[in-house]
Parts: sequence; structure tokens; C-alpha cells
Amino acid sequence: PEQTAIAAFLDDKTAKIDRAIAQKEKMIALLKERKQIIIQNAVTKGLDPNAKMKHSGVEWIGEIPEGWEVKRLKVIVKSRTGFAFPSDRFVNEGIPLVRIGDLDSSGVVILDSCAKLPYDYSKYLMLYGLKENDLLFAMTGGTIGKIAVYKGCANALLNQRVCSFTINDTITRSIVLFWMSTKYWKDYIDLNSIGGAQPNISDKVVLNIRIALSKNKAEQCFIISHIETQSAKIDKAIKLQEQQIEKLKELKSTLIDSAVTGKIKVS
Repeated sequence: PEQTAIAAFLDDKTAKIDRAIAQKEKMIALLKERKQIIIQNAVTKGLDPNAKMKHSGVEWIGEIPEGWEVKRLKVIVKSRTGFAFPSDRFVNEGIPLVRIGDLDSSGVVILDSCAKLPYDYSKYLMLYGLKENDLLFAMTGGTIGKIAVYKGCANALLNQRVCSFTINDTITRSIVLFWMSTKYWKDYIDLNSIGGAQPNISDKVVLNIRIALSKNKAEQCFIISHIETQSAKIDKAIKLQEQQIEKLKELKSTLIDSAVTGKIKVS
């Protein structure tokens, strides 16, 4: 009877905790969706709700502010693809080689985990070297379309199936980065990639995507500031929910441990 009482007690308490966790996970999903909407609306429609609109000429973009323009990505960036450097030449100390796995989900390149090539591979930097603030793009696999910013100031080489974009001076880099986090970008990659379990896309296809941009660089900066401010608020709310989930999981674990070891009395 005591075992049955403990089991009934735990079933009831853990079910309530699981429901609370599920609610918080749903809230996180809604917050992430809200963040996406804020970014997408800002980079495609601007921030002035009273702005005069015109059709972009691109069905999936729709209307854009009158002072904006639509450009193909290849007009505003210089692209560079990597090379299949031999893995049998990897060393402990040398020039970092950025591979798809080094593009972190947080949107930056993790240089600490990079493979390294001997320093005599510096002769390849002119063709396959990276510049600080380049946007790196995964061209294959389960993370196809993933974007990360190269923040390293040291020399680094680019591996095959990773493409780098260097933004020209007329465009604020973060605008392009935010465009690449929209549903439009993801849908374009999904529609234009080939292959099944291991999808691939070429840099030439990616460079043909069309994006809407304000001609005014000051407006671009204003949009970026708005997105960053709103995103920071949402990220803070997400972090709070994640912390509460961890506490609930700890509570569940402690409750089970205490009940089955007799540390708490179950009536």
C-alpha cells in the first residue's frame, strides 16, 4: 500500500510539473515566432506604418515602401566558396579551417573547435581566406542555409561547402544578416536545394535571391537598432522561461528522489 501511495503521489505531482514545463515551452515557441515576425516585418516593410507603398515586383515579398528597392544578393555582396582541404594534413597548431560544423547555432563562428592546417597553407589565403565580419553560409546537409558571422581577426581558411559573403559598403551588414534569418530566406533555400537526405545548394543559386532594401543607410541603421532592441527583450524573456523550466526539472528530480527514498512522507 505504501508503494502504491508513493506511485500515485508521484504520478500526480510529476504530471502537474510536466504540464507547467509544456506551457513554458509553448511560450518560448511563441516568443521565437514573435521575434521572427518583428525581424521579417522590419526588413521588408520598414518601421513607418504610414509609408507610401509600392509593389516590389516579387510575389513573395509583396509591397515595400516607395523609397526602397529590390536587389539580387549578388549585387550587394562578393561571394567566395571553400576548398576541400585534406584532413590528413590537420595539425594541433596552425591556420584555422572553418567547416560547416563550426557555424554555431548562436550565429557566430566557433574558432576554438576549428581544425587547423600547417602555416605553409597561408599561400591559399588569397583564394580561400576569410575577412572579419564575413557572413558564412552552409551549403549542404541538415543545417543547409545556416548563417554565422566570422568575428576572427586572425587568418582563417574556408572549407568546401561553406560560402562566405562580403557585404559592400553601400549596405549595412546586419540588414543582410537579418534578411537571412527570415522565413523568405529559409523558403528560398528549401525550394532551390537539390537532393534528399543530404540537400545541396550552389552559391550561384543563392546569389540570385532578391531582397528589399532601403536606399537610405541611416534608415537601415534605424531598422537594425529597432530589431536589436526588440530582440534583446524577447531573448531575455526566453531565457527567463528556460531558467524556470530548468528549476521545474530539478524540482521533479528532487521530488522523485525524496519520495522513493522516504525523505518525504506520502499520505
